[in-house]
Amino acid sequence: MLKPLLLATLTLTPCWAGPREEIAQAYLRSNKAMALKFVDGVQSLRGRNFVLQDPENVKVSEAIERSRLEMILARSLKVEETSKITKFEGNAYSARCLVHYVTQFTMVDEIKKKPYELILNTDCEDDWVKQDDGWKIRQTRVVDQSAKRSGL
Repeated sequence: MLKPLLLATLTLTPCWAGPREEIAQAYLRSNKAMALKFVDGVQSLRGRNFVLQDPENVKVSEAIERSRLEMILARSLKVEETSKITKFEGNAYSARCLVHYVTQFTMVDEIKKKPYELILNTDCEDDWVKQDDGWKIRQTRVVDQSAKRSGL
């Protein structure tokens, strides 16, 4: 019961918002879903026939990407994510965003039994299209990603 209510709350966007504001709100909803470890919410931004490419322009299947995300979320004690649109080009029907994500996972080292943080910095180029059900990502290309581990 919580998930449908949560999705309804997270999908509210002001009627006055333009494409950039609507897309920024969508990223915010995805950040909140990530913090809740709600994979369907994170992936709800994706449109039909979504394509994901890694930094080498190799397509990554949704099943593999979902499996990786579920695995890291299952091992995480806490997740925090922020996103910032660093460049926006668009109109009423399509848009391209360069987005910088910072995702912090609080995890436990299985050998030392001590908590640590894994911090991912990710830059993506997202192509958005306006569909009947709102703005959806048609394609994401991961431009750059780096990871840093630190003790708490």
